Amino acid sequence: MIDLKETIAGCIRYIEDNIYRKITLDDIAGYCGISKYHLHRIFKSLTGEPLMEYVQSRKLSASIGEL
Repeated sequence: MIDLKETIAGCIRYIEDNIYRKITLDDIAGYCGISKYHLHRIFKSLTGEPLMEYVQSRKLSASIGEL
C-alpha cells in the first residue's frame, strides 16, 4: 500500500522543482508512479483542491514573486 501523504509530498516537490516548465497530470503521475485518476482523487481528498488547479495557482504565485 502506498503512503498517501508521502505521495502528495512527492508531487508537491516535483511541482516546485519544475514550476517554470510545462507540467501535465501525466508528468506528475509518472513521477509518483500511480495512475493520474488515482493521483487526482487522493490529491483532492487530502488538500481539497484539484491537482491541476494547485499547479496553476503555484505557477501564478511564482510569476508574481518574480515581478
